[in-house]
Amino acid sequence: MPRPLAEPDTTTPEGALGAAIRKQRMRKGLKLAELANAIQSNHTLLGRYESGKHVPTVRQIIAIARVVGCKPSTLVKAVDEFASDSAKS
Repeated sequence: MPRPLAEPDTTTPEGALGAAIRKQRMRKGLKLAELANAIQSNHTLLGRYESGKHVPTVRQIIAIARVVGCKPSTLVKAVDEFASDSAKS
């Protein structure tokens, strides 16, 4: 049985990006391994992106966006929103 995925730490910009990636992957109905395979990566690394423990490169963000059917800006917007919210605090 697969281990449950770590929840993104949305108190960090990396976690906000990871949460956006996970949201779009799940919206598309893809399993972690399916998305990882489609972007020629591995599910462990993609899981670390989603949890905010690693940050994907710009090229990886573009590849993820293509597979899940959104614009790269949709994913990066989560970081922008995080920064805006942080500035208000």
